[in-house]
Amino acid sequence: MKKILSIFLFSTAFSVFSQQSSQKILILGNDMARGREVVNPERNLYTSQLKDLLGEQVEIKTLCFDNELFYMHPKLSDSIAAFSPDQIVWELGSQTEIDQSGLKYKKVMREVSAFQKELLKNYPQITQTFLYPTDKIEPFSEYHSLLNLVEADVKVAGGQVLRTDSIVPGRTPFLDKKYQPTSLGSSYIAWNLFVTITNQPEANSAAIARPGCEFRSSAGWKEGEDWHSLNEEINQKVSRPLDLLLIGNSLTQGFGGTRNLVVYKPGQKAADKAFEGLEWETAAIAGDKVQHILYRIKHGNYEQSKAKHIVLTLGVNNLPNGENTPEEVASGIASCVKELTNRFPDSRIYVLGPLPASNDPTSDIRQAIIGVHAELKQMKFEGKASYIDPTAWFIEGNGMLNTELFVRDQMHLSPKGYEVWASKIRDLID
Repeated sequence: MKKILSIFLFSTAFSVFSQQSSQKILILGNDMARGREVVNPERNLYTSQLKDLLGEQVEIKTLCFDNELFYMHPKLSDSIAAFSPDQIVWELGSQTEIDQSGLKYKKVMREVSAFQKELLKNYPQITQTFLYPTDKIEPFSEYHSLLNLVEADVKVAGGQVLRTDSIVPGRTPFLDKKYQPTSLGSSYIAWNLFVTITNQPEANSAAIARPGCEFRSSAGWKEGEDWHSLNEEINQKVSRPLDLLLIGNSLTQGFGGTRNLVVYKPGQKAADKAFEGLEWETAAIAGDKVQHILYRIKHGNYEQSKAKHIVLTLGVNNLPNGENTPEEVASGIASCVKELTNRFPDSRIYVLGPLPASNDPTSDIRQAIIGVHAELKQMKFEGKASYIDPTAWFIEGNGMLNTELFVRDQMHLSPKGYEVWASKIRDLID
């Protein structure tokens, strides 16, 4: 996240914010706050994800006016006064939304300017953050000029500017057809707002528990399901006594188990054979990063399974594009292990970390994975938790992947790869 964090303007005002016991944030929204095409918006809008990150000590209220830009609404001042926020996060609205309003850009500029002046005059104690629209912005357009003016005025007023066009990856599945953030894109907005609000520029996203927001059926799920429904199913499936509980991401999800919402199970046959005679289940969701697994462990009911053996395989999804450093990923994994040892004091916990990926041993992703294992090897885990490096199970002597064990993306396992993995897990627990 360090690359993402570098775009922010940080203010010492937020250190006061984080020290106070109860705070109020008012989000004045337009397209992004409405999230018209966000799957499961009640949980996946950036406003909802921000609330999950900040916790119950912070009250968040979202104010959107149907078919009208918020700064044009006559009740805006009354609404702000009634809520009495400590901070306001506001969106300008997309180019499409402004065009559909029928307003001239000069009129919009006057209204936005009046809104900012009112904030400074009537609410000088409020910190404002301008949430830059995620949009297909044409250079030299009236909309582009408007954004530049608003951004400059916010900075002059001492406010913060969060450019979502810089932090949300500019491709599917992070943006929808209207160039608005999907639930995945919204996760980047929520995280960076969290960092700004709490004044934690060095916060490790891999070690702060938060729900996932994956929604695509290409993740190996039944059409129409999302992260939250998969999470609920897992909590149901692990409420019975188990000999073996497998926790992880898409790689572990591929073992299948008794999961009804998972339709892609390339490792089911291998697991049924290797784990014969055992009661076992997968607690895995495709796309999960370390922080999502940490959330599931902390807020799920996994301990009801009283699992005798737990295998924890995670970390690879945090590494592409340098989102987290190997040190951050290992720290997040350690947090997961600590939660598990507290909840399963009598269980054997096998910490595998990430499996190898990429046929090129010198590639960025492989080197990052090697870095995570270097960190894990130095850690001492409490209770009955132990670290096992799985790398040698899947590579040749020259460091190249055993290509028989992987599919074309050089990250996910083939049925043959699952045979090897399941056999190694059985050897560990016998």
